[in-house]
Amino acid sequence: MLEEKQFKETRPMSLEEWKEFQSEMSRLAAIKWNGYTKTLKEVGINYLGSVGQSSKMAHGLQYNFHTYCVYLASYDLCGIQVCSYKYAANCKDTCLVESGQARLSEYSSKGNFVMRARILKTRLFFANREVFMRLFLHEMKRYQKKCLNEGGIFSIRINATSDLNPELFIDPDKNMNIIEANPDIMFYDYTKVVPRIEKLYGKYKNYFMVYSYDGSPASKEYALQYLAKGGHVAVVFGTTNTNGNSLPKKWCGYDVCCGDDYDYRPIDPAPVCGLAFKITKGSVKDGHFEMPNTSFIVRLDDKDCE
Repeated sequence: MLEEKQFKETRPMSLEEWKEFQSEMSRLAAIKWNGYTKTLKEVGINYLGSVGQSSKMAHGLQYNFHTYCVYLASYDLCGIQVCSYKYAANCKDTCLVESGQARLSEYSSKGNFVMRARILKTRLFFANREVFMRLFLHEMKRYQKKCLNEGGIFSIRINATSDLNPELFIDPDKNMNIIEANPDIMFYDYTKVVPRIEKLYGKYKNYFMVYSYDGSPASKEYALQYLAKGGHVAVVFGTTNTNGNSLPKKWCGYDVCCGDDYDYRPIDPAPVCGLAFKITKGSVKDGHFEMPNTSFIVRLDDKDCE
């Protein structure tokens, strides 16, 4: 798969970092599937993914949206590229990978255990895809069953803090990607990778893609093209108010809905998903929050906002 190559690039490392990276990748590659619980323990994590593990996903449970997702680590943290440099340049400094629980766990007496787990999951994906997928499928089926018993809407967001091609997630028993192997489950993603959208748009009835606007002129041009053909676009606005009261009514002439009430994008009532900025490690200076000065965040007084 051509796109996978760009996500296997590793960042420059010191000799000690490289030795640690190679050692861990070798350890993970050697792991054999030995049942869910024993395999998790050998990997060194408590779970791969879950439902409601972030505040936004937990809020969605109030609407009976049960979304299973996996949080991976970013390039600078785990050493492997999980987002395309070409399309993620404008948002990497405000990446959500260091927001929420990951930001707060930094102050734990145990160290940043959340980020350590995300690093292990990311490296496992590239070192041992079969074991990663068997853990993924085990949890997916468990949460799907629980959701159906509770009468909820079950879905899967493959990329919570990554931007990987969903066709890389192969069911090892069916030899099919998880989207085509599970036509009864709705999958969705936010992505900045334009070629992927062009390739996958409309290909699967159970896969919904939201284009993530990054603030660059090229991104705006594509966002408008995607909106014109019926696609949905996510835009981060310069507010931390997540109840939608401070979002503009329109962006570039298109209606805006609040994307923070829930995360299940396939039912959005408007083509533009408005998101409040989430506080990240990089946006806190000397203990005080400062709204980052970047075109990725659309100011509320921007000319494109109504």
